[in-house]
Amino acid sequence: MDSQVSNAIISRLRVGTITHVRISGVIDETFPLTSASPELSGLLVVDLGQVERISSFGVRRWIEFAAKLPQGALGLYVVHAPPVIVDQLNMVEGFAGVARVLSVLAPYTCRACNEDRLRLVNLLDEAQVIAEERAPDHACPVCQGPLEFADLPGEFFDYARRQQFGQVDPVVMRYLRASMPAEQPELTQHLKIIQDDITYITLASALKGDLNVRRLASGLEGRVGFDFSHVSAVEPEALPKLEQVLETAAQGAHVALCRVPPPALAVLARSAKVLPVRLATLWLPCDCRNCGQVSHQRLQAADYLAKLRAQAAGVDVPCPICGGNARVPHMPQLQGLLARLQLTDRPLEELEALETRALSQYLFGATNIDPAARQGASTDISNSLGSTKLNIIRRLGQGGMAEVFLAKQVGVKGFEKFLVMKKILPQFAENPEFVDMLFAEARANARLTHPNVVQTFDVGVSDGVAYILMEYVRGPDLKKLVIELRRKGLALPLEHALRIVAEVAAGLHYAHAYVDPAGTPHPVVHRDVSPHNVLISLDGAIKLSDFGIAKVAGEEHTQAGVLKGKISYISPEAASGRALDARNDVFALGVVLFELLTGTLPFRRDHDAATLQAIVRDPAPVPSQLKPNIPQDVSDLILRALVKDPARRTPSAAALREEIEAVMAHHRLNSSPAAVAQFFRDTLGDRLVEFAPSAISGTGSHPRPVPSGTGSGNVGGGEMSAPMDGRTPSRGSVPVAGSRPGMGGSGGLPRPGPPVPPPPPRPMG
Repeated sequence: MDSQVSNAIISRLRVGTITHVRISGVIDETFPLTSASPELSGLLVVDLGQVERISSFGVRRWIEFAAKLPQGALGLYVVHAPPVIVDQLNMVEGFAGVARVLSVLAPYTCRACNEDRLRLVNLLDEAQVIAEERAPDHACPVCQGPLEFADLPGEFFDYARRQQFGQVDPVVMRYLRASMPAEQPELTQHLKIIQDDITYITLASALKGDLNVRRLASGLEGRVGFDFSHVSAVEPEALPKLEQVLETAAQGAHVALCRVPPPALAVLARSAKVLPVRLATLWLPCDCRNCGQVSHQRLQAADYLAKLRAQAAGVDVPCPICGGNARVPHMPQLQGLLARLQLTDRPLEELEALETRALSQYLFGATNIDPAARQGASTDISNSLGSTKLNIIRRLGQGGMAEVFLAKQVGVKGFEKFLVMKKILPQFAENPEFVDMLFAEARANARLTHPNVVQTFDVGVSDGVAYILMEYVRGPDLKKLVIELRRKGLALPLEHALRIVAEVAAGLHYAHAYVDPAGTPHPVVHRDVSPHNVLISLDGAIKLSDFGIAKVAGEEHTQAGVLKGKISYISPEAASGRALDARNDVFALGVVLFELLTGTLPFRRDHDAATLQAIVRDPAPVPSQLKPNIPQDVSDLILRALVKDPARRTPSAAALREEIEAVMAHHRLNSSPAAVAQFFRDTLGDRLVEFAPSAISGTGSHPRPVPSGTGSGNVGGGEMSAPMDGRTPSRGSVPVAGSRPGMGGSGGLPRPGPPVPPPPPRPMG
């Protein structure tokens, strides 16, 4: 089965103790999930709303999956079961297994529209109606006329009547209300998340005249996102305070407004000020014409303004519940407001990535540990070498399951070494799954010693919390560097992009071909290759980091069919639930090179499900057609790495590196890791000082200031270019069309500079 392409597309989202699995497509003999999957832990919510068909063999595969809870799972709940699944629940003994079915999509017909509709039926809420063998009443979402039930209620709801619900975990019900609501849940207080240089503030549901400006906005630095998605009411007295909050925040930070719903937009429209912020995304209620459910969806403000200007009424987006067409509301009254606000013209990925953490914080409480409490703290760690003292210098960042610190290891006779300490978050410290994941990362990485791989030195437990000690790389990750280049209106030169990918390919080939000292092969597949996990040392090294979800041959800890890694970089075989080998990483590295040279991701779509479908089905765009300055042979080698069929793809990371070296020699492109580091110092200058502490891995030397470069980021008109002659772009020589001095050429959220006073007020519209 592992060699077959799964016809079901499966995505997984972890929010605290909730694991939300969404399945779409066809469930057949290729269905990859089983009850043995260790990733399916905690409270499992399985969303079947977009399952199109289930075959006889698929029924057997599903029964095997649902027969018992996966190890570490606390409960299994099915939501949005469509008629094809309800039929199996009614007819097949044991189909539900240990799952409790909370909601179904029931078939209705509108006689007036002559259309079939699906309507969401919450089985708990409608238990009395179902017990009476009746169907809940629903109106047509298009004509508002009554819908007729398109089946026999007694037969369709037969399993629902017989099902014994027992106690449904209240956390599950709260999550379901919060994750896809028609009405946003009440949030009584503001929430704040801090990660690296980003502060993400979720505003409370009711904004009143007593908004505390100091608490919300004082001392903010870096990038700040204000999330308005919970705001349902704004008192008139709150507008002056809200203006003051945004103006105060913008004095020391670059501020973006995220997921702003109509009530908050209406209030902002009354403001006479030109606020020194950027509007990134809207949060609009979209009405599905199929299931009738209203789901709030994130839309780019710039895209929505373009649709308003084009008078494009009736725009649809995919419904997250049933996959039907959800109508985006047409609100021409917002055109004046959107036209006078500064808008971002691309997704702010790093801010959007915190939306899930914000939801987790709402559901499960605070997720941040006060870094001030850790400054200068000493930790005594017991390991096999005796007693070692680590001085925690500062907190570098936090991910979904672990936080990372810069530490100094102190030994006898003045021995000291700078390391990175990665510790499981306290709330996960007693969860065996998370501890096993951390130790699996340590095992996968500890055996690898290569110049292009971040090294792991030790693993252990401190105060009951598992940790690993890793090499400290004095430099940022590639994703941050590329974002900063774009904000300056600059591009990464072709020769440096090729050198970076060639070095990563060397590290990957070493991992893929690893043989232990006894001569036994232990190939390691990384499975999360992306610019986020490529570190550029300012001392002149390029290293691949974060083997946290790596797979070591003979040490399988994950189940085929469960997505691992960042969606835009996963391979077709990963998206289809097939077994993975080294060619999975080759595909991901091809995506990285495509992104570095074109500035876009080849398969990214509006939402994850569409992105997964594009990865599996859509051909990759031709890089040289997107950017004519990309040589044809470079374009061809990228496309060979992005072939859907692994058997026809570039066969190995070593082969990819050989192709890169060949085209560099052919075009006389010269670059080295040291030249790459010098390029970033010259073009980004003192911006690297703020980046360096956030890197996770390194040289073992003392952190020191980075020499300021000469690149000023002056920009003019023209296309983003990748010079072919090996030169570092001179100041102002690599502009992005439409950019201006002092503004990010991409239209994204720029890094903070000296505060700029807001322009004088101007009339609305």
